[in-house]
Amino acid sequence: MEYKLAIKNVTSAFTFCLMIFFTAVNSVQQAEASDLPDLTVLSLDDSQVVYNQATLSVAGHLEGNIRNIGGGVVDTSFQILAFEDVDLNGTFGLGDTLLGSTVVDTVSSPLGVNASIDFNL
Repeated sequence: MEYKLAIKNVTSAFTFCLMIFFTAVNSVQQAEASDLPDLTVLSLDDSQVVYNQATLSVAGHLEGNIRNIGGGVVDTSFQILAFEDVDLNGTFGLGDTLLGSTVVDTVSSPLGVNASIDFNL
């Protein structure tokens, strides 16, 4: 089972989305909804992201913090994508521009209930 969380960030220069892909294992799939992890983005700092209007390019560094507000522990890694949502459908697909991605390792150090973790891409 795959869960997706999409967040749209609008700056004065361009719009981009941040998407988290979390794949659950069988034990999580059969749990009660109140016992499932629930990832939410607490903060997003795009102050180091630069958009060049002349070349239509994006560069820089994106930082943020994610919290598990659900009732279950996150003990599997998840992927975060930052992308330009060209077709404006809120999900990454053909035609969208990938701006960066990272994998957050919560296997070696699980993300507990109400715990948070920083990410960079």
